[in-house]
This record gives sequence, structure tokens and C-alpha cells, in this order.
Amino acid sequence: MIGWPRRSKGFGQILSLVVAAFICWPPSGLLAQPNELFQPEFFEPKAEACERSPAMEKYEAKLVDYLFENQQAGPRRQKRRSHALLLMKGHCVHLELYDLGFGPDNPHLLWSVSKSLSNLVIGRAVELGLLSLSDPLSLYFPESRYPFLRDLKLIHLLDWSSGVSWQETYEFSPLFSDVVAMLYTRGRRDMSKDVLGRKARAAPGEAFNYSTGDSTLLMGVLDRALKLSHRKGLRPSLPQTGRDFVQREFFDKLQINSAVWESDSKDQLVGGALAYASAPDLAKIGLFVLNQGRWNGEQLISKDWFENSFQVVDTYQGLGPARDGFPGRHWWLNRRDESKGRQKAWPDAPEDAVLAQGHWGQLLVLIPSQSLVLVRFGDELARSTDKNKVISLLSKWGAAKH
Repeated sequence: MIGWPRRSKGFGQILSLVVAAFICWPPSGLLAQPNELFQPEFFEPKAEACERSPAMEKYEAKLVDYLFENQQAGPRRQKRRSHALLLMKGHCVHLELYDLGFGPDNPHLLWSVSKSLSNLVIGRAVELGLLSLSDPLSLYFPESRYPFLRDLKLIHLLDWSSGVSWQETYEFSPLFSDVVAMLYTRGRRDMSKDVLGRKARAAPGEAFNYSTGDSTLLMGVLDRALKLSHRKGLRPSLPQTGRDFVQREFFDKLQINSAVWESDSKDQLVGGALAYASAPDLAKIGLFVLNQGRWNGEQLISKDWFENSFQVVDTYQGLGPARDGFPGRHWWLNRRDESKGRQKAWPDAPEDAVLAQGHWGQLLVLIPSQSLVLVRFGDELARSTDKNKVISLLSKWGAAKH
């Protein structure tokens, strides 16, 4: 369902811990065989993926101690405070931990994790032939007077290199925040129009600039592409709106029931910020990515899409280390590049680690080489969590055998 999020029913201040040894989907306590709800294609349902050891429990305890440091209710602080933690190895959930009124069925605000979901949605649209990365935005927004409209292509939005002038600040500087203005004030009626109504700071593809505006414009392109396709009598089997497309071609395909996604007044989804999902459903999305776009025997997104998305974008000049990682196409990476002198962003983490991350400590961590997924929902001030530490502990947890 895509709509408004449900409020938590409340669990008081008591931690609810589910340790799921030998239990696979669904992770909320119902027993199921590994392939009852889906057929793993990338991961074979091997029993050892569900085996537990004292060494694994040791690293679980370290992750819990670190991420649940300050569970007192009240204003956000620099100390870490978590609503949920889920650890998955292969197709098996090993640990779920919830607190402060959240449980396995509660959709949680993902903030900028939504950007990585937008990558997957656009990947699905490309797979179906609805969109191409070379599409100019003039095709979908012919009324716009943005100066570089004909040169601005879909790939530039995915690479955060549109060139649109954008100040990515938040509640700490609300008067100067383009995010706040788009989401809550002058831009909320038509967010695509708001983004394209700004000045250009560079030509498309010339400079990297992390932008919630670019990500939200992706969903505007999707919505316009569907409407244009139906007006021309093309692909009549596809939904007519971006909202319906995301529901039918993404959430329904992955059997995700908790997800909700807010929209502007034009009913275009806010691709950069306002998606919600439960921890188990976000872990499912992580598994889908590790499966390289295959689910229930169907290749929903091509493997090439993931290979290209998990490359550091060409316009990014940072050399690392970097607290938030290196930008791929709406994912955050740890890849070194000796030709550019770039070291790993997270020195103690595996090089293939991939993150989706959002404001106030939201995390989806993937380590493909170890078949690992971590979901963490947070409620803390920015930069409170050391991602290098979290990813390295996750990797050690996945490697522990004795």
C-alpha cells in the first residue's frame, strides 16, 4: 500500500528481541521453509547460513551495545538511539531487535534510504523499456524553462550531477535549506516544478552535487513517462501513474506490504526522502539487491543495472576515507580506485560494502561477498554513528564460525 504511514501501536520501553536461529522468512515469528515465499536464485538455501555460534552472538552483542547506546525517550542527542536492528545472513534472519514503540510490522520513515529505492524503481522502468538513461528531460517537461533542459538527461539525475543549484541542508539551517523548502513550503505543491525552477550552477554531467531535488525529480520523470506513454497508446499494460507503477511493479513483485510513500500535491512520489517500510520489508529489498534483481524466478532488473549503479560516479572527486562513503547511482560505496589515488571510504570494512542511508541514522547495509544484510532504524542527531565500525562488526559477525 502506498499512502500515509500507520502509527506504532506501542511496545512501551521494553526491548523485544527475536533471535531467529534456523528461521527464515517471514521473520516475525512464523515458521516457513526458505523457498515458501520466494525461490532464492542468488543464494542457495544452505543450512549453514542459519547456523549460529557463540562467536556470532559476541558480535551481535557488540552491535546492540553500540547502536542501542542511549534508549531514553526525549530529544535527539549525539548518542546513538535505535528503533530497530535486523541482521540477515543468506536467506535467514538471525536477529531482530525493536524498542521505543516500534515492532516488526511498523513502517519507519526511511528519509534518504528512499533515494536507493528510487534507483530500483527507475531500474525496473528501464528494464520494461519505459525509460532510457539517455532520455532528455525536455521530453517529459517541455513546459520548463530550465536553461540546460535539452542537455539534462535521466543519467545525470541518477549520478547527482544535474547541475541544478541545490543546498542540501536540513533542520539545522532551515532558512537556507532547499530540502525543507521543497518538502514543506513553496515546493510541496509540485516538487518537479520546484526543482526545475531553480538556477543552474553547472552544466549537466559537469559536477557532483548530492541533491534530494535530483532524486525527487526521478519520480516526476517516471510519472510523466507513464502518462506520455498512455497518451501515445504505448505499453497499455503498464499503470498510468508513478504511484501505481511503484506499487505494482516493485512492492507487489517483492511481496512488500508495509511500504508507504508520500507524494506532493500533484501525487508525484517524493523520490528523495519520504518512503516508509518495516525492518523486515527493507531487509527483503536488501536481499533483492544481493540477488541482483531476481525474485521469484523473474529478473525484474538486469544485473548490469546493479554493476553500473555500484560504481563511484565519475564527477565525484573525493579520495577518502569518507564517513558517508563514495556516491554511486543513489547508493553509497566503499570502492577504492588506485588510478585516482582513492582509498576505501570505510577502511575496516569490505570493499564491496554497499549502503543506503538516511537522516537520523537510517541504514541498509549490504555485503554481497558474505551474503549479509543489516537494517537499522535510528533516532539520533546526524553523524552520531560510525559506519566504519558498524560495517566492520557486521562483516566479523558474518565470518564468525566458532
